[in-house]
Amino acid sequence: MQDYTSGDIKKDSMPRVAGRRYWMLLAVAFSLVGLIWSSPLHRYFTTGIPYQVEPQPGIEVVHVSPQDCIQLYYKYWLFSEVLLGNVGLFANPYEFAVPGERGFTGQQFPVSILFALLRPISPIVAYNTIILLSFTACGVFMALLAWPAVRDRWACLLAGLVFCIMPFRLPQLMAGHPNGVSVLFLPLTLAERGSPSAHWR
Repeated sequence: MQDYTSGDIKKDSMPRVAGRRYWMLLAVAFSLVGLIWSSPLHRYFTTGIPYQVEPQPGIEVVHVSPQDCIQLYYKYWLFSEVLLGNVGLFANPYEFAVPGERGFTGQQFPVSILFALLRPISPIVAYNTIILLSFTACGVFMALLAWPAVRDRWACLLAGLVFCIMPFRLPQLMAGHPNGVSVLFLPLTLAERGSPSAHWR
């Protein structure tokens, strides 16, 4: 165990993050994994959003079904409406079609920032892009967390792969449950709380 908290630490004793090219290749690899793992999402990337991993035969494609994915889509959309000045920050005026404010909602911030940026292209594309990039982020962030402990590129690749395709995540992700995406922040939180800042140099 390295002690980074006291005394003068030699520069060579710091565990360094692998080269930039490695992390770029890792990001590409996890993006491809996401494209494969989320199939057939790519076939409907511009026309619809997923509502579960394995829908019943005959109802693979439905029209505006009242599922959790619609609610998550709505929360993303709410934040983009904040930026347009149409809704108050963290307000929830429309849910369940009952008059009046529905109270506080986090509007899925900060993930909804990406939705707001991509919404001009297409809200559906924005939603599906978040799904795909969650694979990239989960993989890369877990690899970054693992690096100070193992300092091995293949081990970091394996750690990121296991985390981004873990069985728990895909059903949550495709059903429109926020934790399917927000779990990507877990490695960053652990790194911030448990790893010395020197690990990220």
